[in-house]
Amino acid sequence: MIDPKGSPLLAPEKLFKTMPKAHIFAAEHDILYDDQVAFTQVAKKFGSDIKVGYIYDEKFSSCFS
Repeated sequence: MIDPKGSPLLAPEKLFKTMPKAHIFAAEHDILYDDQVAFTQVAKKFGSDIKVGYIYDEKFSSCFS
């Protein structure tokens, strides 16, 4: 799959440079934890104003915490 709709990490650099400010919360045991961290790193690399908040304390999903 090489479609950014399926994986935002595959989005072109231009998209990262024009995205609005964002704050991502990554829960310790969330199945998408690694993807959330990787997305934040790529967005920062291309100059996006993005922050990540790490949620520990045995949380499984930042959506349902």
